[in-house]
This record gives sequence, C-alpha cells and structure tokens, in this order.
Amino acid sequence: MRCPRTNIELTKLMVGGIEVFSSANGGVFFDNRQIFNFSDPSLKRALVLAEHLAALPDTDVDLTARINCPKCPSIVMMRRFFTPLHVVEIDECPSCAGIWLDPKELNKIHDNHLTAKEKQLLVNQQANNHGFIPIVLSY
Repeated sequence: MRCPRTNIELTKLMVGGIEVFSSANGGVFFDNRQIFNFSDPSLKRALVLAEHLAALPDTDVDLTARINCPKCPSIVMMRRFFTPLHVVEIDECPSCAGIWLDPKELNKIHDNHLTAKEKQLLVNQQANNHGFIPIVLSY
C-alpha cells in the first residue's frame, strides 16, 4: 500500500499485536474498525503509536486534497468527523471502511477523547438544545 498524500510505500507496524500502516510523514492507515483500538488515550498501544507517529518528520503536503484509499486505490475516501465534538475530521473508505489519519490527527483524537459520562452529558445537552421531547412509556 502507498501513502495517499505522498505516494511513498507505507510501512507495516505491529502495535500491541495489531497491524497498522504508517507513512514516513506520520500518517497512518487503519483497517476496518481498527481505529477503535487506538482512539482511547488510556490504552497503552494508543500512546505508543501516537509517540511513534509524532517522532516522524513533517512533510509539506496538502491536507485538504481528497485522497484515494491506500487499500482500494480506485476509491476516493470520504471526509467525516470522528469525534462527537466535530473537532477531528478523518478520511474513511466507503468500500473497505479503512481510516486514514493525517499527521497529528491521532493526537487530536486523544486530546478530544470523551469519557462515557462526558458522552452521555453531551447527548443530553444536544437533546435539550434541539428541543427533543423524551418519550416515557407507562403501562
């Protein structure tokens, strides 16, 4: 597989027994749902990968350009928000569900990670702000 930003061959890494693919400039490709093994900063493997990627040199690439999936080269990846706070935008393949993170995006995910309690508070706040009416079943 090749880096979708630089077209340089990706390096296979084994992190905590999980295979991911890294670019020379700090980008990383996760197969379907693998990102959830690395998105929680309390997981050791997540911190190890983030430290490894942060140590790689920055390359001047256009991070706004649409990219093709490293695994499915003919498929253009979709941009979407990964975090509930809409802070981190990622690239996701509509075919294989692989995720491409550009340099420093894993750190942004870690910086904006919400605990289960914070997620529930956010859901409640959004429901209240949008005027949702709760349905209470009574028998």
